[in-house]
Amino acid sequence: MIRGLSPYPAAFTDFGDKTLKVFRSEKEHAPPTSRPGRWETDRKTYLKFACSDGYIHVKDIQVEGKKRMGIEDFLRGYRF
Repeated sequence: MIRGLSPYPAAFTDFGDKTLKVFRSEKEHAPPTSRPGRWETDRKTYLKFACSDGYIHVKDIQVEGKKRMGIEDFLRGYRF
């Protein structure tokens, strides 16, 4: 659940050894190709997490200790 109107308006998740705060996302209704909880990316334009009934595309995030940024900016600077 990504909360829009809350004292903490975001969702939190672990991504490797970092904690990500997800501010904005979109739902994709398509059969997932991997099991729920797994992430997929092209390492340039999108990061999505598999769910039981589709995907959640992350749009705006904040890595612990960093500022809020768009997903393209995050993927340009993150080393996999």
